[in-house]
Amino acid sequence: MKKLAGILVCVISFCGCSARIMPVSDMLIGQERLFQKNYTIGQSQTAYIGQPVIKIKDFKVKRFKPRYYHASEDFKINAPFGSFDGFKDKVYPVYGETIVDDKKYTVLKFVDPPSVFGLLIDDEGIVLNKILNLAMHQELVLLNIHPLGLKFIGEENKYIDLEHKYQNFELIYGGVSNNSFQLSYRDFSPKNPLVPASFQNLFYDLSQNRIRYGDIIIEIHIATNERIEYTVISDGLEKIENKT
Repeated sequence: MKKLAGILVCVISFCGCSARIMPVSDMLIGQERLFQKNYTIGQSQTAYIGQPVIKIKDFKVKRFKPRYYHASEDFKINAPFGSFDGFKDKVYPVYGETIVDDKKYTVLKFVDPPSVFGLLIDDEGIVLNKILNLAMHQELVLLNIHPLGLKFIGEENKYIDLEHKYQNFELIYGGVSNNSFQLSYRDFSPKNPLVPASFQNLFYDLSQNRIRYGDIIIEIHIATNERIEYTVISDGLEKIENKT
């Protein structure tokens, strides 16, 4: 009789409500302007050989919903069908979305055995106390999850918006030679913003107190084989740098 009761408890535990899994909606969640520069207009600065005198990044990026999440720490889940472990150094792909009690949750596919089950997390990355059978589309109540403060963090999912103005370049100080000092221009492609797409050496006469590159006007105080001291007078960006 006790054995039969145990079987009934097990069956009841596995019989959850039907849950519909939907594709992830509204993948694009917004745009933002990335604007960075390494100087302040009117403020004296110093750059040593190999360091940027001017460094500007100005472009827009599109933000999309994460496709992968990782756990804040290693964890363990005890469910009616057994116990299994998860690890913070693994990624958990998004399987879809579902609604439980009128609230939308992201479904993460559990990539360790048993992989047929999915975890449900809310917008804050907090795990719901139910787990989803991805094969049967049923919710199964979790017995417990450790640690209690476990959260899932979405991996950054941003791409440069190629339809908008793009600036990403720097002027590197190269020291003096004879009667001139050198700046090396390097710009970076939006397709690979970490690797220079073009390169050009620029030479300016040491007798010049001010130099210009495009809209950037720089007042030169000292230029030696060790460093350059300078002040950016204007850069043509003053009117737009606070806009998004």
